[in-house]
Amino acid sequence: MKYLIFGEDTYRSGKQISVMKQKFIDGYGRDNLVVKKGAELDGVNLENILFAQTLLGGDRLVVFEDVLAQASDEVRQELTKIIQGELPNDLTVVFYEAGKVDRRLLLFKVLNKSAKVEEFRPLAKRELVGEAKNMMVEKRVMLSDWQMSGLLERTSDLWQLHNELDKLSAFGLGKPITNEQFQQLVGSSADANTFALLDAISVADMPTANRILNQALRQGENEIRMLGSIAYQLRNLIRIKDMSESGVKPNIISQRAGIHPFVVQKTLSQIRHLSRRKIISAYQKLVKTDWQIKTGVYKASDALDLLVAELTNR
Repeated sequence: MKYLIFGEDTYRSGKQISVMKQKFIDGYGRDNLVVKKGAELDGVNLENILFAQTLLGGDRLVVFEDVLAQASDEVRQELTKIIQGELPNDLTVVFYEAGKVDRRLLLFKVLNKSAKVEEFRPLAKRELVGEAKNMMVEKRVMLSDWQMSGLLERTSDLWQLHNELDKLSAFGLGKPITNEQFQQLVGSSADANTFALLDAISVADMPTANRILNQALRQGENEIRMLGSIAYQLRNLIRIKDMSESGVKPNIISQRAGIHPFVVQKTLSQIRHLSRRKIISAYQKLVKTDWQIKTGVYKASDALDLLVAELTNR
């Protein structure tokens, strides 16, 4: 059996691939799964990959990722020749492309005729509603119809929707979100400011961190929204650091964690300077800051200033 899975909606296509892999592992074990990146196939014996038998036998799943986009012409030509022949009955081959594909390529034309093809196009706004409701149930986020409408107006794709609901989930903890909280947390430049802020924090650059924070606040950024965005990114740091240090590749991290590939790459550059202990400590300080703001111990702007000072102090 052959599959071709591709499309601009990398959130849904990546989720589909993750589900296929996990379902296969649950049924046949991890040893019978092979995953190969297109850019890593030069000099590799492709017939060995496709026709090799596992030690204990059983069905096999081979996933080729970004072969159309990243593999050499020679590799694509050889794969085209192989898949036009007879493959083992116990073999499933999946070609996964994270994005658009060049439909002029012979390999694409062959797969388009002989494989089960799934193209994930970007969803229209009205189609996002069903996905949003499913995510809300999964993440235990409770929104009113007005809030749901406002959320969809502020999001352009499923990655952004996923990220916004993660922030709301962390803040609401399964409880209804008030309109004031919703306005504070959803849709702003907070994420971009947070990346820049954590870049400075990761190298203990207090002057730069203070400049980024103060500039964001002068431009009207909401303190609570920034705090929520920092909390979300700190959780990403832990998840991505753990997977990266276990040898998981960036594209697989993106699929497993449900995080946009761009965010994964940005986060990987930050974790080089941060130990796991420091990230956990930063999150604990953030929780304390959130409590200080909510109980009126400090004004929100003062509490954020103190938090940044603590986080940049080695």
